[in-house]
Amino acid sequence: MASPTGEAVPLQVGEDVADRISEGALLEALRTLRLPPVEQERPTPGPAESGELAVGLSSLPATYRGAQSAVAALGGRVPEARAEALITAWGYGRFTAALQWLSRRKLEEGEGHG
Repeated sequence: MASPTGEAVPLQVGEDVADRISEGALLEALRTLRLPPVEQERPTPGPAESGELAVGLSSLPATYRGAQSAVAALGGRVPEARAEALITAWGYGRFTAALQWLSRRKLEEGEGHG
C-alpha cells in the first residue's frame, strides 16, 4: 500500500503469493494515514455483451486450470481447507473438461474460437 506521497505504508514482505497482511493490520495502516473518506458512485452494470477485450471461450480452460492449481495448492498448505479444496479443484477440472468439449464442438461447427 502506498500513501498519497508515494511512501510504502506498511511494507509487507512475504515468501509466497499467499502471504498477505491481515485485514486488521491493513485497516490500521489506512487509519494511520488519516485520509479523508472517498465517495464513490454505486457501479451501474452495463449490457451483458462481449467487448473487444473479452476472453474467448477457447481461453477459459487455461484460466480454470490455473484456478484449479491455486485451489489445490491452498488445500496442501491449509489442512483445515483440504477437503473443500479437493472438491473445488475437482469441480474446476470438470468445468474445464466441459469447456474444452464445447470449444471443440464450436470449432467443428465452424463457429471459430469465440
